[in-house]
Formats: sequence, structure tokens, C-alpha cells
Amino acid sequence: MNLNYKEINHLLTELNLTNSIVRNFKQPNYANLVIELYQPTAKQTKRLFINLKNNQNALFLSDNWPVVKTKLRFEECLKANLKGSYLHNVYQYNNERLVVFLLTKGEQNYKLIIKLWGASSNILLCNTSDTIIDCFYRRPGSGEVGGRSFKWPQSKAGEAIKDFTIRAFTAKTLSQELYQEYLTVNGQKLKEVVPTINYDELYREVVEKLQTKQEALVKVVNRLQSYNDYKLKAELLAANPLPITKAEQIALKDYNNNTIAIELDNTLSYRQNIDSYYQTYHKKKKAYLFHGSELAKIETQLLKLKDCYQNNPEELVNNLQHKEQELKTTKQTKLKIGLSFNVLGYSLYVGRNASENESLLKAGFKGNDTFLHVRGLSGGYVIIKQQKNKQMPNEVLLAAAALAMHYSKAKAEKEADILCSQLKNVRKVKNGKKGKVTVTNDKNIYYRYNEEHLKGLLNQLRAEN
Repeated sequence: MNLNYKEINHLLTELNLTNSIVRNFKQPNYANLVIELYQPTAKQTKRLFINLKNNQNALFLSDNWPVVKTKLRFEECLKANLKGSYLHNVYQYNNERLVVFLLTKGEQNYKLIIKLWGASSNILLCNTSDTIIDCFYRRPGSGEVGGRSFKWPQSKAGEAIKDFTIRAFTAKTLSQELYQEYLTVNGQKLKEVVPTINYDELYREVVEKLQTKQEALVKVVNRLQSYNDYKLKAELLAANPLPITKAEQIALKDYNNNTIAIELDNTLSYRQNIDSYYQTYHKKKKAYLFHGSELAKIETQLLKLKDCYQNNPEELVNNLQHKEQELKTTKQTKLKIGLSFNVLGYSLYVGRNASENESLLKAGFKGNDTFLHVRGLSGGYVIIKQQKNKQMPNEVLLAAAALAMHYSKAKAEKEADILCSQLKNVRKVKNGKKGKVTVTNDKNIYYRYNEEHLKGLLNQLRAEN
């Protein structure tokens, strides 16, 4: 049964749609449209379901969101013109079963007219001059096409208004009654119910985590902010003559004629002490800039979260869910690089070619993880994930060396030198070929190829390809 004008007035009062932001549109088929609205003052999302089927004309709210397999023309038109607009008024025109939405987006004003006239039902998007921009149903014979002016029905003088009544309903609201009727008639659900979210608790939890990170970063930044002191000491050492005897400390005048005590490492030469101070300066400066940048990102995040929480908490949830999914996807991708082995509880990752080697370098391993590669020949990279507070057994290192040799051009040789270093000492060659690196502070592992030993290792290894 279609809605009468009294039921429409009752619904508009019940639904209370004014002062809302238009979030989205969904057109699941050629008879229905769903408008998602958000009311900032109440921090509430409402999804208005519009049914244009004859004998089923209805407006009702649903916590559900329909599944849309194909994007339809009118949905895309509404998104392009009205998504993000402000709905400042909703009314029924002269009790004529025409529901009018007055909307503003930027400097543009629009009218969205919902015509609930049984078989002649339609939804029309118009400008303030009543010129039709587009329609749900294009009906040239009725003048309901883009570019034509919408014709408002005229009341006939002296014509008596029919007396209608609001249908009896058993649900709490007429909207809920219409929703249940829709499900009964159509025999389908729109989608699973969206779970209730405690926005206050979610916001508090997220902010507390970010503030904990912020406090830790502030401590690091404060500790590193004196990085210029190391540059000053290096410059003062370089500007002063070489001392005759080695000393653990030297006192020098700075540029303001203040005396500064500079510690020296007696195991290093004077020149090496200067280089060491310069290296420490560059290292601490780089760390200071990096952590300062991360701190600024967190401060920006906190401001955005506060704004979302106050004005649009559901957008906060959407962003967090999207980031969580990104992290899960990234984590899964990182663990599926080349070959993966397990030796005595240690994870070993092997690249078999330049592309896999390149992927290993970008996989986000930590600086204290161990890097191995056959020395002087082409071959795959092997990375061992370091375990916290544990000394790596020699068996793990030898297994990694065997794999580095096996997946290289040294495979046919009887012996090979295997380069070994921490991953933080591995640097990609600028503008170099894929997977090309330079390694510093490396050690050498002499490995003698033993086919039986390698087969035994491979049989014991749990490979994940």
C-alpha cells in the first residue's frame, strides 16, 4: 500500500532528517534508493530507504546497507552533485506526496524531489530554478528529463482535501513497520546489521595509544637534539694542532671562548677521533630529523582524530578499519617473499633472484637482523630474523651460509666465502641495478660445500614457498 500525505507528514516528523550531512548514496536496483545521512550534533548516522515500487511506496530508516553489484546512472549523478552536501530542510509540498530536500554544497543549492505517486513515482534532482538536472526515471512524455522544468501540481480552487488516516502499526515507529513490511513483501534482507560502536571508548583507546607513542618520541627527540655538539667537537679537534701524546680528554676553546672538554678514544688516531665525531653527528642528526617527523605525524593524527570525533565519528572508524586492513595486508605480503625456512625456531628468508632480493630489502626487516650473501659472486640474499634477548646458535648461521651458497653461482664450487653482517650495514647502491647493495662492517664465514649436509638441512627445513 502506498503512503498517503498524512503518513508522509508523520514520517518526516518521526525521521527528523534536517541539519544532516549527506554521506553517500546507494541504488541497489531500479526501484530503490538509499541515502546515508550524518547528523553532527547527535553524532548519528541515518540511512533513508526510498521505495518507488507501485503499491509499495515507502520511506523508512534502516541500520543496513544494501549490496550493490552494478553502479547505476542516477546514483553516480547524486554522488557527483550531492555527496558532502548539507541538508537544511525537508518538507512535503502542499500535502501532494512530494517530499522536498533542500540541500547546499559549496555555493550551489539543490532540490531533491521525491515523488511518491504510485506508478508515477520518481526522484528528481533540480536546481533552485526547478530545472531538472537528472531523474531516477527519465520520462519524456511527462516532461521528467534533464533540462526541462519540473511542474509543481496546482491545487484546484474549492476542491476538498480527502481525509486520510495513518495506518495502524505494531512496531515502535511507522518507519520500523514499513521496514518490516518491505522485508515481508520482498522476502530478502538488505545486509547484515551494522554493529553498535562506542565512539567515546574507541576514541579514548586510540588517543591513549598515540599519546604513549608521542611521549616516547618526545624523549628520543629531546635526547637527540644536541646532535650539533658532536659537529662542534669535530670542528674544534680539526682546527687544533695534533697533540704530542695521546690523552683520554682534551680541553679546547669554542667559538665563544668557552672551554669544552672533549673525550678521545685512545684506540683511535687523532684523525679517526675527528671522523668518529663527524659520523656520530650525521647519525644523530638523521635520527633526530626522522623521529621529529614521526612526532609531527602523530601530532597531526591527534588533531584529525579530535576533529573526526567531534564532527564525524563514523569517519574515524572507517579510517581506522582501513589502516588496520592495510597493516594486515602489508604484514602478510612481507612474510611471503622468496623462500621461507625455519631452523631451531629462527626464521630464514631467501631471495633466489634480483627481484626477490629487492623485495627482501624492502620487506621491513629490522637493523639487527642478519644478512648473508656469497662473497664476490651473484647469488641470493639470506636474512635471519633475530630473536630478542637470545644468542643465535652456530647451527642457524651455518644453515644460512649453506643456503646462501646453494642459491648462488658458487653452488658448483667446493667451498665459498660467505659475507655476513647486520642488515643496518646494508645499503642499496644509488641508481644501481635491482638488488645491488654495498655492505660495511661485514665478517667472513668460510663454508665448505657438503652435498649430504645440505640435503639433510633441506629435509629438516620447513619451507614456505
